Amino acid sequence: MTRKTIIIINAIIVLTCLWVYFFFLNPIIKAEPTVGHTYFDIPLLLSKKNIDEIIKVKELEMTIYGNGNPNETRLHADNNGWIMDIIFDNITREIRLIKLSQFLNYYQALDFNNDNIDTFLKVGNLDKRSNSYDLFILENSVFDPLSIGKPIGEKFTKATSIIVYPKAPSIIYDIPNLIGKNIHTISEKLGNDFVVTDLIETDDENFKKWSGIIKKEGYTLYVTIRPKNREITLFQIVADEGGFENAKDMLTVGNLDSTSKSYSIVLGQSSSIGNKYNSVTIYPKK
Repeated sequence: MTRKTIIIINAIIVLTCLWVYFFFLNPIIKAEPTVGHTYFDIPLLLSKKNIDEIIKVKELEMTIYGNGNPNETRLHADNNGWIMDIIFDNITREIRLIKLSQFLNYYQALDFNNDNIDTFLKVGNLDKRSNSYDLFILENSVFDPLSIGKPIGEKFTKATSIIVYPKAPSIIYDIPNLIGKNIHTISEKLGNDFVVTDLIETDDENFKKWSGIIKKEGYTLYVTIRPKNREITLFQIVADEGGFENAKDMLTVGNLDSTSKSYSIVLGQSSSIGNKYNSVTIYPKK
């Protein structure tokens, strides 16, 4: 056997071994993604004014890519088997969506379903009860912009990605427009769904209270009225579920301004939902 023949045979053996490794062994021995930790604080990123503020976050090593759309750009980061892609508008510089995915090219795929999805959510510090964003599930590794995925409350068996859509709070109750009005006017403004109930009896006539209540778009408004003079003593807005990371978002629900001279406010947080803001009490000033 000539030297040339030996070299050719050795080369074939090496190439065969590499082929077997990359196409058979490598998928089998992929590392397992690290779970139980937060690698991307997505609520914190959503709280930034725009993408330029996000780029300043020192803990993130991000790469900028085109997104196949001249109006959008993508920021990409990966960490311990997880990928985060931030899609933002080139003109407004605001976030359109954030995609949190398993890094399937180099890590084993984990099966996430309705029962264990909280483990996946923890990677991005996400909470199903948040009112600051909407969560959707993708069950394949390819993101189709024409399909936003399944709402996280629906049944799924193998989630590979979580899509996070920022949700701007809207005005549900225009509280400043109710302050200074009597209960009859308030009832007219709030409509037929507003019901005055729950007379709180006390020996002191000054401390008897009526409670008015109305539910609308996931928020309940309570109005406390003193029967003796029909005076409104306070308004309170409570989120039926979840809460906001940002106090300003909770104020937006009631069209409230923390610097107003017409009323004072007290924000409520709940430890059961990660100290999110889920209520605000408004005291009219005389």
